[in-house]
Order: sequence, then C-alpha cells, then structure tokens
Amino acid sequence: MIRNFKNEVSDYVRENKDSLPAIAVRETLAVLKTGKKTKTV
Repeated sequence: MIRNFKNEVSDYVRENKDSLPAIAVRETLAVLKTGKKTKTV
C-alpha cells in the first residue's frame, strides 16, 4: 500500500497519530523513510 499511496499513507498517519498505536505510527513512518521494514531482534 505504501508503495502505491505513499503521500496518502503519510498524511493519514500524521493526521491520526494520536488515535493509532504508537508502534504502528513508528513502523509506518520508518517504512516511508527507508522503504523497508525494520528488523526485529
């Protein structure tokens, strides 16, 4: 979804960050910035 709708996803996350789980916001913004999922330990 991010690949096709990067601007829309970014806008949605930033506008709704207070009502979304913090980890979802953090991970989505990381994917938008890097283009890849973050690695888990």
